[in-house]
Amino acid sequence: MLKDLLNYGAASQLYFGYCTDELANRSLSESDKKVDNVPSSVIYRYNLIKKMNIPGLTYCGASLVVGDNITVRQYFKLDQDRDISNYEFLICIESKKDEDSETKEYYTVNPVPKDGMYYVEMTGPLKSFFGNMELMISSGYAYKHLYYSSLNYISKVYNTDSVDPKLKSFVDAMYWFQYQKQQTICLKIRRKLLQSRMSSYQKTQPSV
Repeated sequence: MLKDLLNYGAASQLYFGYCTDELANRSLSESDKKVDNVPSSVIYRYNLIKKMNIPGLTYCGASLVVGDNITVRQYFKLDQDRDISNYEFLICIESKKDEDSETKEYYTVNPVPKDGMYYVEMTGPLKSFFGNMELMISSGYAYKHLYYSSLNYISKVYNTDSVDPKLKSFVDAMYWFQYQKQQTICLKIRRKLLQSRMSSYQKTQPSV
């Protein structure tokens, strides 16, 4: 995972123009600096056109802000004869499931005006990189849900004509770093489960 972290750091430096003369992966060999493309199966699966039919509000797309958390900005265009205060934007912060039902908790976010549009930010921990974040919009008469993953954004980059090569390299490196980190976490969980089962088994065995 260290190699992927260093390549992700270097790609971030090049994309954002920060300390590009001292890249994070400069100690790696040329072969280790090579970053694969995001798998085509992922691009195909997440290449979805998101549409929301809310009267007076048009969904325009999303952008990704990467830091300590994953932040997705969802952009909307408001009809001229509408008032943004008549809409409520809520983000799911917790979802609990049991055998018979699912309970969700939401908090309200305020849309931010920008360049003739409005955006709302959906923020989740980095562990949510491969999961969906949920936005609910209510007009007072109806409500719609929008589920969005960081992978939807990556797929959009891959399907954009004349994409910036630095952005392409950035999302490739980000994907593989997050992928390897997820695999490491899963491996640790499996080891803990195995250790727990072995411990339980040993306790059931008669003493000699």
